[in-house]
Amino acid sequence: MAMNVSNYQRFYKSLLRNNVGIFAIEYKGYGKLSGEQTSEKSINFDIKNAYEYLANKKNIKPENIIVVGSCVGGFAGVNLAKEKKDIHSLILIAPTVSMNYISDKFIMDKNFREGMPKIIEKLITKNKFFKWIYGKQMNAIDKVKYIKNTNIYVIQSRKDNVTRPGGAVKLAKAAKKNGILKELIMLNHPGHKIDDEKTEITSQLVGKILKEMNTLK
Repeated sequence: MAMNVSNYQRFYKSLLRNNVGIFAIEYKGYGKLSGEQTSEKSINFDIKNAYEYLANKKNIKPENIIVVGSCVGGFAGVNLAKEKKDIHSLILIAPTVSMNYISDKFIMDKNFREGMPKIIEKLITKNKFFKWIYGKQMNAIDKVKYIKNTNIYVIQSRKDNVTRPGGAVKLAKAAKKNGILKELIMLNHPGHKIDDEKTEITSQLVGKILKEMNTLK
C-alpha cells in the first residue's frame, strides 16, 4: 500500500492520547524518499538505525519501547525484536508474514492473472522451489520463533484484501507456542489500511501496555 508518514497523522494523534513519544520511520520509495528503492534489506537497515538512535542517542531502554508495525512494518518489527532483545511489545497490524501469503492472494485474483504471462503464472504457482525461495522473503513466522522477551499483539481483518488472515493466525500460533503472544484480535470489518477501528484498538492497546509497565515499576 503506497502510504507514508504524512498519511498516518490521525493514527499518531490517537496514540498521543497515551502521553507517549512517537518516532515514525519513512521507508525508501515512499513520501519524500519516493526517488529511492526499498527492499527487505533497506527496511531492516532503517528500522535498526531508528532503534539505535532511540537507544544510544535518546537513552531509551528497550523495555520502554513499543514497536507498532503495519503490513511490511509488521515483518520489520518482528525482525527487529529477534535481533534486539528486551523490546517490551510489538503491535502488528495486518502484518506481512511471508511473501507467499501475498503472492497467493494476487494469483487468485482473475484480473491480475489475465495480465500475467502464462510462463510467469506457471512458475509462481507450480514451481515448488520458486515458491520456497519466494516464501523465505519477509518471513516473520520463521523469525518469531526466536523472540523470547517481547510481548506480541496481532490485529487482522478477516476480509483483508492484501495480507491474508491465515498468515496472521499462523504468526499468532507461532508466538503463542513461544509464550509471547498476548492477544490476537480478528476484525470483521474489511480492508487492509489502518481505519478508525484499527486506530482505536491500537491506541487502547498502547494504553493497556503502558499501565502494565507502570505496574511492574
